[in-house]
Amino acid sequence: MKNMTRFAKAAVGSFAVSMALSGVAMAQEYEWPRMLVIATPGTSTGSFASTNGWGPALQKETGTTVRIVPEDSEPMRYKRLTDREDIAIASVSASEMALQAEGVGGYASAKPMPQRILWHHNDTPLGLCCGWRFRASKP
Repeated sequence: MKNMTRFAKAAVGSFAVSMALSGVAMAQEYEWPRMLVIATPGTSTGSFASTNGWGPALQKETGTTVRIVPEDSEPMRYKRLTDREDIAIASVSASEMALQAEGVGGYASAKPMPQRILWHHNDTPLGLCCGWRFRASKP
């Protein structure tokens, strides 16, 4: 990806800075997994488009294989992150993030799990934020 846009550079930069400033990275050197699976909403969304912009740049920078998986169902993305653990990062809308954190509605029966949240961009006409939910490191 020779001609990376300013947006992609900024996205990769903000992701790298947030990882560097996280408690895990401050306590010890972060070791990237062999494969980093990122779940996004469907292929027609801004989150999917932006992830396809910074994902390859992250792969090139870190050497880890980045796989971007569209998953239209918010509850399924949450289950894949927390229960199945077959993804490492999930793109989540702000309203859904609040429901997940509070265990409201369809998330009431979900087991609580420590996670990290990174607000990455606004991509709706209403200006609502979207973010990434990360599984917290296991002790």
